[in-house]
Amino acid sequence: MLCFSSRQERLYSTGDAIKARESLLVYLNQAGREGRYYDEATNLFLEVRAQAAAEEARLAALLQERERAKKEAANRAKALRIREVQTLLSQAGFPKTPVTGEMNGLTREALAVFQVRQSLRISGEITTETIRALKAAIPPELPCDQYAARPFAPDEFIPTLKIDYVNAVTACNEALRDYPAAARLHVQYARSLIAAGRPEDAERAIADHVEIDIHLQCTLWLNSI
Repeated sequence: MLCFSSRQERLYSTGDAIKARESLLVYLNQAGREGRYYDEATNLFLEVRAQAAAEEARLAALLQERERAKKEAANRAKALRIREVQTLLSQAGFPKTPVTGEMNGLTREALAVFQVRQSLRISGEITTETIRALKAAIPPELPCDQYAARPFAPDEFIPTLKIDYVNAVTACNEALRDYPAAARLHVQYARSLIAAGRPEDAERAIADHVEIDIHLQCTLWLNSI
């Protein structure tokens, strides 16, 4: 015969209504109506049942809130990863890629083209291999940047006619040998060629490497005066 008062009342007194309810059910099922404390256990069970249900509802709500927070954190991390890739793509020759943190058709197209150029598995999706290749393709500041200015900060542009094109052309050539996928280096190289009086060579220098849009055209040609 099970003892009712020692365990079930102790559980109830500590506020653990769920465990008390389950323990009472075990006692009632095993002791039956002949149990010495059947009436007391039944009364306590009826009393604790509502509290146990409320406790279960509270725990369910807490679990739901944790799952929601976990999902939101995962979504934020995903958006940051997408934004990082979109930023790298814009620097790797795809300035039309919107930096929104959301996957879209332009981002997938840019990823697929980059994957083709880098001889990666073509999926149009963000992969660890693709991120690694994008980061490797985008160098830190180089002498090419110093001579011809950086393309993604318009306020820092050196006017094309003031570019030291002799050193700039050489520096950008060397940089492009190491980082052929870096769009900014192709733009720097093109600006250096414009400064050297070689506009046709400048056009060829970026035609196969950088998506040309109105902003970039203005950057190249309006800054040449």
